[in-house]
Amino acid sequence: MNPTDLQLLESHAPAVLLHVVRATAFLAALPILGQHLPSRMVRLVLGVALGGASFCLAGMPVVAVEHGLDLLVLGTREVLVGVIAGFAIHGVMAVVHVAGEILGHEMGLTMARVLDPSTGRQDATMTRVFEVLAFLLLLEFDLHHDLVRVFLASHEHVAVGESFELRGVVAMLQSMLAASLVFGIKLAAPVFGVLLITTAVLIVLARAVPNINLLEFSFGFRILIALTALTFFLRFATPHLLAALRNGIAQAGEVFAGS
Repeated sequence: MNPTDLQLLESHAPAVLLHVVRATAFLAALPILGQHLPSRMVRLVLGVALGGASFCLAGMPVVAVEHGLDLLVLGTREVLVGVIAGFAIHGVMAVVHVAGEILGHEMGLTMARVLDPSTGRQDATMTRVFEVLAFLLLLEFDLHHDLVRVFLASHEHVAVGESFELRGVVAMLQSMLAASLVFGIKLAAPVFGVLLITTAVLIVLARAVPNINLLEFSFGFRILIALTALTFFLRFATPHLLAALRNGIAQAGEVFAGS
């Protein structure tokens, strides 16, 4: 390797490293790829590939670094940017978490937890149902490509090595989470209303026929009614859920726009 190539490598190495750090932090924060050891290796490989691609797309910039402390500070900032971009995707997925928790509580499945093998955490049963539905919609309509666009949008608003205003980012995340919370409640509202009516009917039935063991009878009956109503309403709610996911991902790409 001649001195010119060595000098070129030294000038570009910090920028490449910072791009890879941001990409790896972004993938580490994504809720789709899982948290187990095999998925971590996949994230690392994808992070290197995505970071290298973003470096080339940015025009192979040069980041001035005088000593190791500067590189550490810049790397920490890139980790923060990547994690915020990934957390914005979590804010989009909060829609299904809110709907699942509301319905799971009303159906009496609060204590029924399902182990998610991809993340190692335990979620409510209905939360997993809605989460799987959302992931299938992401894959079916190629919205997983839009997740990569969220990462690329972070480079458009905050170039590698540049600072950003955290206050505007926090305000945007708050707005996203509030919108996800509202839509999650709307998504669960029809089935929740059916369960409220079912509860009222069961109370009247218990008063009319005192010999019925309401606690034993109502548990399975409420679950059956909820699943039937959920199957019926999901046909109408799926297009709205898809639109909410698209909207949320588009907003996630604009998280750093006000910084």
